[in-house]
Amino acid sequence: MNSLNQDSTYSTFNDNLTHLELFSEAELKQAPRQIKFPRQFPISWLLLLCCLLLVNEVTATEQPIAALLNVESSKVLLIVDNSVQDLEGLLHRLHGDIDLLVLNETQEPFSQINQAIGDEQNYVGVVMVAAAASDAIYIAGRWVDKHYLVQHKGGIAQFGEKFTARSNLMLLTSDSLINPKGDGFLTLFTGLTQLDVSVFGGAEHHYLAFNNFVGFF
Repeated sequence: MNSLNQDSTYSTFNDNLTHLELFSEAELKQAPRQIKFPRQFPISWLLLLCCLLLVNEVTATEQPIAALLNVESSKVLLIVDNSVQDLEGLLHRLHGDIDLLVLNETQEPFSQINQAIGDEQNYVGVVMVAAAASDAIYIAGRWVDKHYLVQHKGGIAQFGEKFTARSNLMLLTSDSLINPKGDGFLTLFTGLTQLDVSVFGGAEHHYLAFNNFVGFF
């Protein structure tokens, strides 16, 4: 349930690690002197440097997660139509603030969504409950397949822009979309919305027609 710039911080260590001596002509005529080598790099500094590099790597990895969760108001948008079942149970499974949008069949679904949420951009994810065939979803009285996505790509792209970067879109469908045809549909849908899309078929939930395997926000 909609790219981030990662700044790495580097520390520069300065120390007199080399020993430089200036010799005059007179000194050059003196007896050879024992060569002084630079002092060894303290082992404690090596350990400190390794720790700093490790912290920098972990911080760079965690930044996308932190940016996703560190919003002023963490909200999840739940989109359903009249085919949803056990809506109360579904609402209890979701965490945080939830905005519920029930679509009707009188208007194109993505137009309804864009009008309803306006310029809201602090959602961390969206859950959409829809009937489905192998390569399409059925919501608000319309089959949404690849052809439909291309026809309405402007509205669908606008829908994706309503969410924060890297937001998740969870599709709860009556039939599985995990198949060769469904993969094409999901790839196009993901490309248009720029959301991280995950799909759960009817065998993994009961919100169309309580499953512990569906990980909600």
